[in-house]
Amino acid sequence: MLYGISDLDGLPLRATDGTIGSVDDMYFDDAIWAVRYLVVDTGTWLSGRKVLISPQSVGQPDLVNGVVPVQLTQEQVRGSPDYDTARPLSRAMEERLYRHYGWEPYWGEAGLPFAGSTEPRSPDDVEEGASTAPAGPTEQYELQGLLAGVDPNLRSAETVMRYSIHARDGDIGHVADFIVDHEGWMIRYMVADTGTWLPGRKVLISPQWIEDISWSEQTVTLDLLREEVRHSPDFKAGAAIERPYEKKLFQHYRRAPYWRM
Repeated sequence: MLYGISDLDGLPLRATDGTIGSVDDMYFDDAIWAVRYLVVDTGTWLSGRKVLISPQSVGQPDLVNGVVPVQLTQEQVRGSPDYDTARPLSRAMEERLYRHYGWEPYWGEAGLPFAGSTEPRSPDDVEEGASTAPAGPTEQYELQGLLAGVDPNLRSAETVMRYSIHARDGDIGHVADFIVDHEGWMIRYMVADTGTWLPGRKVLISPQWIEDISWSEQTVTLDLLREEVRHSPDFKAGAAIERPYEKKLFQHYRRAPYWRM
């Protein structure tokens, strides 16, 4: 089932023995568009601490009853490693989290672009012949992240929701939401609010059509033309996204759908 991140925002998370807080944000990997963590605001229960929960421990959200089930105990969450959300999430911190909860590390999977380590890398570890002077701020950020043991592809959904969106031939609006597939916790769509360009309209953009996300410029760049977006199938925020609509969307853009890739 597909859910808007905004639909999950603020919902209580219910552990096996009680509530542990509410959904505050999500971190996702923009290389493969997988949700890596739910950020949980523990409220007064743990004096305002924020903790990270892997989707491995999260059940199917129940929007009817307004709750997200979590296969953890309150004691497990209480004893989890402290994490400062104002600082980048290091691989060393991730390893402590995974050891504490007994989760299977996602960075052990084949084909992921960032292996990471518990120790920061030195410049000598950079592949011989690779450029040590990145061309722009995005590349500089990514290199700094790798050297510090931080995954440069890990993004805060809440932060990216403020970014502007550029097609190949001009602006189309800003990021309003993300649509997540509970099966595998993959981001299937970005919701674009077209603002004054197409007043009152929101459109769905597949991650497959995104060329770049720039932290420094706070922009999302698409491999699409404005005219393609203008004539895309209508999307009603809050409406269920079903397969017939998805087929129509991918046919419009003449792209292969994610379920066939």
